[in-house]
Amino acid sequence: MSAAVGVNAVLYGMMVVVGMVGFGPMLMHYFGGRFLEVAFERPMSRVQEREADFIGLMMMSEACFDPGDAVGFWERMSRMEKREGEEVPEWMSTHPSNEKRVEAMKEWLPKAMEKREASDCRTTASFAEGFRRALGRGVIVVA
Repeated sequence: MSAAVGVNAVLYGMMVVVGMVGFGPMLMHYFGGRFLEVAFERPMSRVQEREADFIGLMMMSEACFDPGDAVGFWERMSRMEKREGEEVPEWMSTHPSNEKRVEAMKEWLPKAMEKREASDCRTTASFAEGFRRALGRGVIVVA
């Protein structure tokens, strides 16, 4: 909300300074708004998405999932987008490119692995293995 207020303030300030009349303000609002969105709002959104990626990687590590799988996931996404021709230039997107996500995940991987090691994953793994054995013996019935 506050970003939109700031964008509108800049837009209307530009209109006053330029002193446009007729269709000028409408054109300035439309094209100026698109320019400001691409120049200011989308990069901020990418920063927030990067932060969300970091938090998600740390959460999955703490929950005993392999954080390396996230790297593989984004590499597959990148290949799929390229294969299908759906790749959007990063400057037009609200999200980081898949390549940037892969780079960031690889950079964060050591910290994620530390977090996973600090979690009680051995206990979780033993519970999961016990569950699989019980399921295989028919002790647990899944409806």
